[in-house]
Amino acid sequence: MQQIDLCADCAPTEEQFKQDPSTALGADWPKGWPKPSTIISAASGPTTYSILDLLKLMRKERAQRVQLDAGYPPKLVVKGKSHEIEGPAVDEESIEEMLRAVASTREMRAFRKTGAVDIVVPFEGLRFLVRAVRAFGECRVELQPITV
Repeated sequence: MQQIDLCADCAPTEEQFKQDPSTALGADWPKGWPKPSTIISAASGPTTYSILDLLKLMRKERAQRVQLDAGYPPKLVVKGKSHEIEGPAVDEESIEEMLRAVASTREMRAFRKTGAVDIVVPFEGLRFLVRAVRAFGECRVELQPITV
């Protein structure tokens, strides 16, 4: 997995990051990628990611998938290589909040009951599979395009 490392001198403080997440990588952020502030939405509680914005990033970068694991920042898989998106780690509460934005009540009920759900999300003329699994104390969401 590749990650863009921050030098100790240029890393933002936690307070600076909360005010402007785009400072996380500064000039080292990959050209053409949206800054974290465009894929992170400030909710009434902890900072969360938006599934629709992650789908937009995935489509723009022609990524095979996005992985969200509770306790870790999201990963974008492009050409078989995993790239960690700098920003806060996702937690289980954030994952449920993201799912609620794209899932029906029935799908959310199934996720809570069985610990797994597949949701097909139409987005900008394409369809994406949002797969969420909660098992063995772990919670994961994967987003991937549906190809025909």
